[in-house]
Amino acid sequence: MHGAYAKDGLVILSMNLDDPKDAEVRTKVGEVLKREKVPFTALGPTAKDDIEPIVEAWKISSIPLNVFYGRDGKLAKKIEGADVAELTKVAKELLEKK
Repeated sequence: MHGAYAKDGLVILSMNLDDPKDAEVRTKVGEVLKREKVPFTALGPTAKDDIEPIVEAWKISSIPLNVFYGRDGKLAKKIEGADVAELTKVAKELLEKK
């Protein structure tokens, strides 16, 4: 989706909520990001204690959680799950709004 819509203003941030002290998981995540040549920013907590405040602030009840903001910076939609067709539809709708 990033490749198709970045030129239109789509910005994607990825958040990993795995335990940052788990070296094996950090290595695997890094390998996936590198192998897939992820063209967007991937964020994650720097300490295990940082995870719960993120979950609470974003009201995360399941993963993946996709949060869409409009060009105005306001929350437009939250979608739980990875239904690519639905995510693409929402992204297109928001990008069409000027």
